[in-house]
Amino acid sequence: MVPAPRSRVRDRRARFSSSLALLASLALAGCASTPQQSTATTAADQVAAETSLQAMLRLAARTESSGNVTAARDIYAKIAARFPEAPAGHLGLGRTNYRSGDPAEAAQHYRRALTYAPGSVDARYGLGKALLAADRPEAAIEQFDRLITQEAADTRPYVAKGVALDMLGRHPDAQTVYRKGLELAPMNVALRTNLGLSLALSGQHKPAIRVLEDAARDPKATARTRQNLALVYGLAGEMDDAAAASDADLGSNAVERNLAYYRALRAARTITDVAASAPTAPQTPEPETDTTQTAEAATDAHSGTDTTGRDQTATPAAPVAEAMPMPLQPTTDAHVNVSDPNSTGPAQGRIVPASFSPNPARDQAIAANAPRYWVQIASLRARPAAKKEWQRLQDAHAPLLADLSPSVQKTEVPDKGTYYRLRSGPFADASRPKQLCQALKARDQACLVVRTTPQS
Repeated sequence: MVPAPRSRVRDRRARFSSSLALLASLALAGCASTPQQSTATTAADQVAAETSLQAMLRLAARTESSGNVTAARDIYAKIAARFPEAPAGHLGLGRTNYRSGDPAEAAQHYRRALTYAPGSVDARYGLGKALLAADRPEAAIEQFDRLITQEAADTRPYVAKGVALDMLGRHPDAQTVYRKGLELAPMNVALRTNLGLSLALSGQHKPAIRVLEDAARDPKATARTRQNLALVYGLAGEMDDAAAASDADLGSNAVERNLAYYRALRAARTITDVAASAPTAPQTPEPETDTTQTAEAATDAHSGTDTTGRDQTATPAAPVAEAMPMPLQPTTDAHVNVSDPNSTGPAQGRIVPASFSPNPARDQAIAANAPRYWVQIASLRARPAAKKEWQRLQDAHAPLLADLSPSVQKTEVPDKGTYYRLRSGPFADASRPKQLCQALKARDQACLVVRTTPQS
């Protein structure tokens, strides 16, 4: 066999080496393509996740704006669970929990949003509002102060901080804050309205009326603004002007009911002024005579009870929305809604007027054997239920009951059993409790003036 020429061997070796080099290059190319594919896949996943997040947020926003807050809250909860580092989900949960009447839960979600977005104005403002609604005005003020420092052109924290100060009874400080906000936005209806209400709370009715008259003439003013003006007219005793302001938005029957409310509220303030000037003495429960208990038994005997231990006399009728003026107090659902300065809506950050609450007679000079007068607002089957009912009614009627103390008095009703009467007093005479009952009835709250005689 003739051996192959050396040149051919060299050629084969060269071709083989080239093949190996090509294969090696292909292998290296294959290895090099793996991280490129991984990077492309990661980017695609990120795009898909972002698209999904935005789609879910749009769905949640549409659901929320349609008024279905519960469903929107559920969607935001899914967003927060799937995208925990996205502030938008926590913001949505804060907002919807706030609107649902759970400010404590709302505050937690706003804090989570601030964890991922420390500079979020919406999260900090929402946290402040939630703290305010949870009756923590001092903590709320801290949040609003931070916003005032970092957002000089935003008037919302001025409105909100003013409300918090008014809730604390610091009316001059609140008015200073409202005026600072008005330096930034002189025509802001919310700031002007709240300034007027704050002036009214501090007893400055004439300046309050001037401010509210000016706000009511603004093209952006709403029925709420005009009814606030009517309320302050009523507190000042200017009933004709109160009627004229109310008449622009309400029917004649509603106007008459409002005027009755204004008169009663004005009378209640008179009670407060008189009580504030009188020395106080410790209040002790007053015993009732058997005669008094028997005379009052008819009230309980005709008050059919339910299985919860609360009788029908303890259930106030719902207020008439058209007729009832807006009291100077937080909303009854515990939401303290501070007005958006850019909104044409009403100033909803209303304030608790502790000074408007009649202080019942710690009514000093009640003779030892003189009759006592009480305001009775409920009769229940259990003492704990009576105490709980007092808390509810005090929240619902803060302008009249904020400073009153409850007295739960046990009585035995023939053929009906034990009742616990929810009262406040005692008063030295019937005139003041009658005025207070008139004010409560104007708010569609059942009320009864009761006379008792101490045992000799």
